[in-house]
Amino acid sequence: MPPLLATEVAEPSPSPPEVGRQESYIVLYKNVVAGDYGVLRILTSGHTEFMSYNRLNQITVRKRGNIGPEKVARLFQLFEEQGFFELGNEYDIYPLAPDDTMVYEDIYYWVRVSAEGRPEKTVVAHEKTRPPNLEEIIAALIDILPQLPDSPVNGTFVIAGDYEILRHKRPAEGEPVLRLDDKSLGEYPILKTALHNAFSLIQVEALEDTKLERVLTDEVGSMEVMFRDKRFAVFLLKEQE
Repeated sequence: MPPLLATEVAEPSPSPPEVGRQESYIVLYKNVVAGDYGVLRILTSGHTEFMSYNRLNQITVRKRGNIGPEKVARLFQLFEEQGFFELGNEYDIYPLAPDDTMVYEDIYYWVRVSAEGRPEKTVVAHEKTRPPNLEEIIAALIDILPQLPDSPVNGTFVIAGDYEILRHKRPAEGEPVLRLDDKSLGEYPILKTALHNAFSLIQVEALEDTKLERVLTDEVGSMEVMFRDKRFAVFLLKEQE
């Protein structure tokens, strides 16, 4: 298989297209349970973005660019070659064996793939229990990051994604819950954009005088959204001070 890394610099792509049935995608979510989180999102068009944030909901790294559809096609080929769609759904290190006295740093990886002709597949694995083929897939995805130019982080952003992924090992207490349908979602345009571009960083020009500002604030930086019988976590993220 040809190398996935490229020598050319990826050009920034300012407007991520909406993820839908028309376009396949890959999402890698890394959860360092101690308090660091990273999301890599790749579309078949080549549009790629990565961001990391900390427990304080401060963005620490943001990268965006276009790696080209050919490289994305090779990634999908790698998923097929490594038998990703035949993997189990979860590989956890817990519960530990009674004689296991090792102390582990808990790092989890979620890999989600929507590929043409395949049902959507999600695998979660603790870093210490990843099957070798999953390790190779994750390494190939991480190798893409040096290709992406840094993107400025100025102001406020919203990110939305599956609750089970973004809230994994990061429980929430007392955060607001919104239950929305297609009609009521229209009253929250920022939220609508975030939900239709899951795992993508959405810039917020202003929350003031919007309905979303009543529930998502600096003091309440996350919320739960129920939409079309699906559960989402939504975070308000800001540049690191």
